[in-house]
Amino acid sequence: IMTAPKTLSRENFFRELREKTSFYHTQLEETELSRAILKEEISLDDYRNYLKAMYAFEKPFEDFYFPVLEKVFTDISRRRRAQDIEKDLIALKASGETSLEVFEPSEIKLDKAVGAMYVMQGSSLGGRMILKHVNKFLGLDLESGAAYFHGYGAETGKLWTSFLDEMWSFAENNPKQHEIIEGAVETFKKMCERFSRQEIYAV
Repeated sequence: IMTAPKTLSRENFFRELREKTSFYHTQLEETELSRAILKEEISLDDYRNYLKAMYAFEKPFEDFYFPVLEKVFTDISRRRRAQDIEKDLIALKASGETSLEVFEPSEIKLDKAVGAMYVMQGSSLGGRMILKHVNKFLGLDLESGAAYFHGYGAETGKLWTSFLDEMWSFAENNPKQHEIIEGAVETFKKMCERFSRQEIYAV
């Protein structure tokens, strides 16, 4: 007789999620694009290229995943951020096309989508540090090209906590907790691959 996998406690679930994604999280931070925007000699081209790479991921993710994820996250419409990148690219007079990631609607499974959302929302936390950096070295702010990294502003911490609460409500009695974690791992892998492509350096 097959039995369903034992579900993890909240503490163990998030611990395993962090442990399974930590390697790829580090890999993403080590890509040339990620390192470039935290250098003191950061250039506008470096910054534009980072935004383009992020937009290539964020825009199709929101288009295809958000309609599925609204079943889990009550305030998902507030969590759209691609529009902020569009605003920034216009402010920075970024030219050239950016090829978007291909997310086929038929591929989307809710469990993995929730894990992917963990990665996308987590980027809002690191964004606060990048905002201070680009403000100091490029003079950019909310209105002049740093809307994306401004994120949810003073609400960032509160929204992250509420996100984790709703994520756990979904995962708590879910026999496919491993699928949620795998969705996060796969998303980090895809982002590492996207951020490592040379083509995105053309501005």
